Amino acid sequence: MLVSYFTHTGKVRKNNEDAILINNILIAQKDMNDYELIEVALNSNQSMIFAVVDGMGGHSKGEVASFLVLDYLRKNFQKIEHKKSLIDILQGAKNTLNQYVKENPTAYGMGTVIAGMMISSGNFIIFNVGDARIYHHKNHFTKRISKDHSVVEELKDRGFITEEEVRTHHQKHIITSSISGDREEIIPMIFIKEFNEEFFQDSKVLICSDGLWEMLTEQEIHLCLEQSDLKINSYCLKNKAFLNGAFDNISFILIQF
Repeated sequence: MLVSYFTHTGKVRKNNEDAILINNILIAQKDMNDYELIEVALNSNQSMIFAVVDGMGGHSKGEVASFLVLDYLRKNFQKIEHKKSLIDILQGAKNTLNQYVKENPTAYGMGTVIAGMMISSGNFIIFNVGDARIYHHKNHFTKRISKDHSVVEELKDRGFITEEEVRTHHQKHIITSSISGDREEIIPMIFIKEFNEEFFQDSKVLICSDGLWEMLTEQEIHLCLEQSDLKINSYCLKNKAFLNGAFDNISFILIQF
């Protein structure tokens, strides 16, 4: 399968608190000039992980939290075989942040949101904490398959606002779950869903931070993914985000199965 990835500070922010993980490749605090494209072998005997994190803006050391969480996943993702073990690993990542805060009290409240895909022994697991997202594109149809933990997502679920209004609502940055160094013992909410391999055959999966999906409408994301060439898809996503303002850090991983 082909994988493209991109991370950038954007036009407004001073620091890039996003980070991305592709198996053992961890990219953090970096501005990429363009997307990178790699080929990854899908091996049923080898676990794989793809994840995007977004350090919590306005909190202490968001970029440190992003790195620590992905570094923990990078070192431990081979232990993930099913939903329960994934939860254990995410909990371990939170424990790492709690330990950091214990040693560095001024970093209290540091944290990150995360979205990702885990492939192990033929099991395909998508997961997220917070408002980083995962989209699935197949047969000319694009659908979000992750679940935001945010105030605006709750408002949308109750019918008070539309999906499109989620992008522009004044409370859009209030999240209701994160992996944080807050001395709490458990992560408030984790969304996890398991799929079979057939679901992802001949499809694309987009994992991204809110810096991407807030800059593009769902229709724009769909149109970017409609082209068959992953290079065109990646170029479209990156350019649209910058043309529309790039007000936040922008990061994505795009997988073509």
